[in-house]
Order: sequence, then C-alpha cells, then structure tokens
Amino acid sequence: MIKYMRSIAPVVMWVVIVAFIGTIFFAWGMDFSQRKAIGEQNVGTIGKEKVPIRQFYDRVEREREAMRRNAGGELTPQQERMVPRQVWEMEVSRILLDKIIEEMKLDPSPEEVYEYLKNNPPPGVTQHPGFMTDSVFDTTKYVEFLNRPESYEDPGLLQMEMYTRKAIVPMENLKRLLEVGRTPTNVEVEQEYRDQKDKAQFEFVKVSTYSFDVDSSEITDQMVEAYYTANPDTFFSEEMAELSFVAIPKTPTKADSQSYYDEVLEIKERIDKKDATFEEEAKIESDDEGSAVSGGDLGWFSRGRMLPEFEEVAFSTEPGVISDPVKSAYGYHLILVEDRKTKRDSVTEVKARHILRKIVPTPETIDSLTEFVDTLRQTMLAIGFADGAEQHSLPIDSTGLFKKGDMVKGLGFLYGVSRFAFASEDEETEEVSERLENEHSYFLLKKKRTMPEGTLPLSDVKDDVYRTLRDSLRIQKARLYLENVRKGLANEATLKDLSETDTLLTSGITDTVSRKQYVPEVGYNNKALAVAFSLPLNTISNVIDENNVFLVVKPLWKNLVDSIPWTSSEVDRIRLSMVQTEIKNAYSDWYMDYRKTIDIQEDIKKYFE
Repeated sequence: MIKYMRSIAPVVMWVVIVAFIGTIFFAWGMDFSQRKAIGEQNVGTIGKEKVPIRQFYDRVEREREAMRRNAGGELTPQQERMVPRQVWEMEVSRILLDKIIEEMKLDPSPEEVYEYLKNNPPPGVTQHPGFMTDSVFDTTKYVEFLNRPESYEDPGLLQMEMYTRKAIVPMENLKRLLEVGRTPTNVEVEQEYRDQKDKAQFEFVKVSTYSFDVDSSEITDQMVEAYYTANPDTFFSEEMAELSFVAIPKTPTKADSQSYYDEVLEIKERIDKKDATFEEEAKIESDDEGSAVSGGDLGWFSRGRMLPEFEEVAFSTEPGVISDPVKSAYGYHLILVEDRKTKRDSVTEVKARHILRKIVPTPETIDSLTEFVDTLRQTMLAIGFADGAEQHSLPIDSTGLFKKGDMVKGLGFLYGVSRFAFASEDEETEEVSERLENEHSYFLLKKKRTMPEGTLPLSDVKDDVYRTLRDSLRIQKARLYLENVRKGLANEATLKDLSETDTLLTSGITDTVSRKQYVPEVGYNNKALAVAFSLPLNTISNVIDENNVFLVVKPLWKNLVDSIPWTSSEVDRIRLSMVQTEIKNAYSDWYMDYRKTIDIQEDIKKYFE
C-alpha cells in the first residue's frame, strides 16, 4: 500500500495544490512550514511577521521561471517588472489568510476534512487506475483507501490532508459566510439579461493615431521648453542613478558540452543494459520538465513540429530503436521512436519519447568564471574600471538613469544593483561593485552619475517630452481627420467600404453581437458598442473617442429584448453567475478592508530590483 501511495502522491499533490490555488482567489500557494529568516535584511513586515529579502528574492525567481515556462519563452520587460509586486501581494495574502482563519476560528474538525476529501476527490485521483472499476472511477475504492490508517503514513496523503485542513476547508467555510445575502436584485438581473440577449449589427469606420506621422519640424525647441516649464510635476523624480557595467556571460565551454554528451551516452548505456527503462531515466534525468513527468513522451508529431536536427533523426530511426545523442539548440537529446504511421493525406507521423540534457556551464566552469570575475574586480580597483575592462577586451555598457525598483537597462532585475547604486553617504562602498549575477551572466558595476530627488533637467527628459508632444499631435490629427470624414457623410452613406478608398481608415461591418461581447476592430463593452445599441437604425454617430482610437458607427439591425422570462433556466443561470461574481467581489472587498487593519510595511524598491 505504501509503495502504491508513493506512486500516486505526485498526482495527488499537483491537483490538490491547483484546487487550493483556485479556491483562495489570490492564490500563490501557502507555506505551512516554519520559516527561518536568512540574514537580517527584510523586504518588509506584515503585522509582526518579517519577510526576509533572500527568501523573497528566491520566490520572485521561482515565480519568474514558472511564468517563463508557461509563456514558452522570455518575459517582456513589463512582465519582469511586475513580478516582485505580485509576489509581495501573494505573500501578504498568504499571511493574512492564516490570520483570518485563526481569528474567525475557521479551522475544520477532522470529520469536516474527511468529508471534504471523500466528496471531492482530486481529478488526478479520479483518473488513477488504482481507483478504477471497469475503467470508471470507483468511489468505494477511494473511500476504502481514505479509511485505511496506513494510508496516512505516506507523506503525499499527509500533505493532501494538511492542505485540505489548513486551506481548502477553511476557505470553503469562509465562502459560505460570504454567500449570505448575496442575491442580485431583479433590476440587476434584468440589465445583465439584456446585456447578453440584446443583439445588433452595425457598420463602423475608425482611425488610429498611429496612422499619422509627425514631422520633426512640427515640434520646435520652444514647444518642448514650454511643455517642460508648464508641467514640472511630470518630471519630478526620486533619486536616480546611472551605472557603467561589464557583463561576463556564463557560457558553457567545449569541455562542458563534451561532459553532457558523455552523460547522455551513459544514460543510453544504462537503458541498453536494461538497468533502467527509457521512461524511468526520462523522469529522473531529462531537463525537459514538460515531458519528463510522462517519461519523455512527446506523443505523435509530423514534420515541421520539432527542430530540424531533431526531426532528421526522429524520422530516420526505426521504431523501438534509441538514437545516438542528437545536439540541438536546447542541448543533447536521446530519442526513442515508438511508432510510425502514414495518414491518408500521405503525411508521416512518428510517436516518440526523448531525454534532454541542457548544455549549461558545469560547476567547474562556474568556479573558473567566478575566480576570473573576482580577479578582474581587484584589477579594476587597482588600475581603474575602464583599464581593467580593456585588458580583457570587455565592452563597457551603460544603464541610463533609473530609480530604485526600476528594471535596469542591460541588467534587468539584478539583486544588489539598487544597494550599490543608491548607497547612502554613511555606507562604505568601493568604486567597483561586488560580483553580482543572474542566471545568465556575472556583472561588475561602477557608478557613472547620480541625480538627487527633484525635477529632472530638460536635457535628460527632452526625448520624453518630444514623444509626448508627438503623440498629442497624432491624436489631434486623427480626431480632426475622422471629423472631416464624418462631415461628408449623409445618413444613407455606407461605412463598411470606406477603407477601400482611404488607406488611413479601417472600416467594416460586424457580425450579430451583444452589448457585452468583444467585437474585432471595435473592442469590448465600450462607448462605441453603447452608441451602436442606443442610436436609431441607419443613423451615423458623431466621432467617438475610445482611448484615442476614433470611431464612427451606424446601426443596421437590432433585436432588443421586450420582456424578461423570469421563470426560465437562462435567468436562473444568469442569477447564479451574478451571485458567484458577487461573492468573489465581496471577498476582495472584505479582504482589502481587513488588510487595512494590519500594519504592512514594504521596501521593495530599496531591496529588490
């Protein structure tokens, strides 16, 4: 039984955590273990609980990595910048929810936990063969399993029980409390029903501000200076700094590549000797997290789905044969082709598994690079930053001005940058920073200049002022252009074809749409839609400003609700959906009110970049 529990524990834990995350809305997991402070620096305090900076930094990096995996690539600068604040809010939520559960005495009894587990088996459990009878989930087997004392000797089930007891059931209890009195009025239900059921079709024509160019001669130095003088608050800034830096990338060596090649050969040898199966090795050794959990299974795929070098081997290897190591941009692969078929359209597909070892610097290479960077720093301290970099032909780059907490050009969010750049006068700092690093590179920094808090000089914001004036002129041109187009249109005019003769315009005719529906080229639940539903048929609207995109609409057909079928299932569904939305909103409102009663202090900008 214990062996069996261990085999399903990862599946159990995954679905339980997902269910928990969905339950608490703010959702980023709850850590029920005792946490130990790392060092003395804290990113902030939540009530009496301190949040150590190192622990916070680690969580930010884990969250970023999870986001990269979900996105299938690198994050945008804006996404990178948002993560520390998101993680802080998640940490606040986690700690406050602990307090809420304790203060409201929402802790469940053992019977409540058991009943919840019994009545809400996680989806992964419902699909496990051990709980199946004739390929159908057997509740009796599941309940018998829960009733066996030895089942709870396994850490997997203990974790599942703890999450249920500490988070899921308390939040279910809180949800039931919040449901009381959350009934929408008939007026609210009627409006929602009409928003969904009222239908219309309309023509539209729009113009974007980006359809218009602004010549540099249209924005004079006098205009820039006048705008700067008239809007001093716009250019007020916290203390800013600019750094020079050199980056030493963590590049794998040829020896590193050979090392991983040899590792892949060893894996293949173990499989060939039947010391392990391909699936077992993939689960343990593969760096492809997406397929490793399923034993490296890639399913069926045709040409064009994988990298060319991968496909060349996959489609030339016979079923049942394991390839030699294949190098791609991702690293070294072992490929096991399990089957091949040709479909009716003559497209060949293969079913394959793979084991991936990414080529990254080995510990020996990292140690060597670390030693080089530390030696380089001492050289720079002795002969100067620029001369030290020149000795090793390292280019020097600049960050440009940035504030505490900004994503720094060329560095991103690099731990330690702000502390070096904005060290107070009483802090002893050397000319060259300590060795800093992220996943990809090591960095050495030197202060280039600092700007005290206050209004930034025009020389530093001139480009920003220019862009602001350029965008303002574009907006004016776009509005004036569409207004002139509108003046030349009679009500019987057709809008949908205007773009055929005027390339600055976008025009068309919608499908049948509701009031709350995304309409291509028009938007979602906005002023343009509202005007289209309110105007009489075949009447052309005035110019509508929708976030500096300008539109004109003309309703062609409408079917508006005459009366509300109060006893219908549709109205019941709408009412239930509104109740659920109301509960979520009530929770958010209540949570924010509760949050105001707790002393929360944070200094992310000071300690985290």
